[in-house]
Amino acid sequence: MLADVWDVVSARVGAGTPGVRALATASRSIAATSCYADGGQIPLALHLDMVELIVDAAGAVGGDLEDQLQPLDEAVGAVEAVLGAGPTWRTAPRWCSCPG
Repeated sequence: MLADVWDVVSARVGAGTPGVRALATASRSIAATSCYADGGQIPLALHLDMVELIVDAAGAVGGDLEDQLQPLDEAVGAVEAVLGAGPTWRTAPRWCSCPG
C-alpha cells in the first residue's frame, strides 16, 4: 500500500501503519496544508521545507514537483533546487487560518 502524506504527523502515522510499503506526497497535499491552492501556488522553498520535515520524520518519500508547464529554464531551476534542498531551505513557518 502507498500512503499519501502531507506533514510530519501524517508521515509518522503512514510509516507506522501495517501494510504501508511506501510514502508519497502530492503537491496538492502540501499546498493545502500551508493554505495554498493547488496549481503551483505554494512557494518552492516552503514546499521543500515540508518535504524535508517529512523525510526527517519518516525516511524516504516520493514527491510530486508540480511545474505547470513552466519554461524549461524555470523547470530546470526548480529541479536544481530540489536536488540541493537541505537545511538552508528552512524558512519561518507560514501559519494561517485556511478559509472554509
